[in-house]
Amino acid sequence: MSHKTETLQPLAVGTCGAGKLLDISERSVAELVAKNAIPSFKIGGRRLFSIKALDAWIDAMNASTVPTEEVTNE
Repeated sequence: MSHKTETLQPLAVGTCGAGKLLDISERSVAELVAKNAIPSFKIGGRRLFSIKALDAWIDAMNASTVPTEEVTNE
């Protein structure tokens, strides 16, 4: 009989995990939280970030960003 091993993916991460996913410091994550600029929630005393909400937030940030023109030296 074979046992299928499932790898569970987290639904949410803490401040450190959010920083790693976004490639920013924990301090920067905390500053975004203080400004209510990033989606998060609390369970007990722990601040958590839904991975789906972070993905949607990044997509929204990308959609609202004006594309920059590539500068060429002629």
